Amino acid sequence: KKYYLLYRNFEYVENQTNDAILAKRFYNHMNYFKNEMITHIEKQFNQKNNKENRYFRGVSNGADFGLSLLNKYPDLIGTYLCFSAVGSNSSKTWEQDIRYPNLYMIYGIEEGEWVSKENEYMKKVYAESNSFAHINSFVGGHDYRIWNAELIKLLTKLFSTNK
Repeated sequence: KKYYLLYRNFEYVENQTNDAILAKRFYNHMNYFKNEMITHIEKQFNQKNNKENRYFRGVSNGADFGLSLLNKYPDLIGTYLCFSAVGSNSSKTWEQDIRYPNLYMIYGIEEGEWVSKENEYMKKVYAESNSFAHINSFVGGHDYRIWNAELIKLLTKLFSTNK
């Protein structure tokens, strides 16, 4: 299958391209996120600047960006919420001797077999590295309404004082 990416997609998905401008878009975005945005937000909102207090949420290409970020910088953010990641996680190098950040992933069973395979692959990566992952599917497709409902349920569970 052939997929056409919009210009904005190149900042979220690590991709090989011959276009000189697009080739750097992903790495520039990742460096901005890692080196500037997190520091700015923590300073602006007087937040503790440590891994355990940082959460990342991404959907679709944003979820792929999160998985790339946790793969390249596992000590940056403590918990990732990645919904309907549609990238190429199985093509990344995943280490077995690294403890990866906590990962919560959901995906729709109607999003396609390749999405299911990628999410199942992440279960394997996390099991082999002895890291915590909670990866589930839902009935449905690539749908922001489901992502929003699942986010509310997950945040309620994560931040509930009645655990």
